[in-house]
Amino acid sequence: MAIDRVVNKGIKGGYVTGNFSAGGYIALNSSNAVVAANSAGETVQEMLISVISWSTTNGAYYTVKRGANTVLNLATVGTFDFQASGMAIETGGEAAANVVVTKTGTGPSSLTIKLHKRPVIAGGSSY
Repeated sequence: MAIDRVVNKGIKGGYVTGNFSAGGYIALNSSNAVVAANSAGETVQEMLISVISWSTTNGAYYTVKRGANTVLNLATVGTFDFQASGMAIETGGEAAANVVVTKTGTGPSSLTIKLHKRPVIAGGSSY
């Protein structure tokens, strides 16, 4: 599995966006810039799914997991804007887990996910 691109603006506590045509993952904290949500010098404590958009064809679908828990199964086409609606789909410790995207099927597909980062700040707490 490979992610097409992780876009990280480098703003601590900002957002990270992943674009997938197959499957892959976004790591909470990693030295591998290709999959990392954190920027240099940043430790991310949690990431909440803010917005997710997807399109699948020919029976293909995406599964989005946080840790061992499946949080979304996505088929056909759609967008969820959890931040605008004031909702969070991560419960318990899920927000502190990597995001893993799996594509099932062979139809042309795309998924874009935007995550809001919550970094550890001075004193070891998050804001």
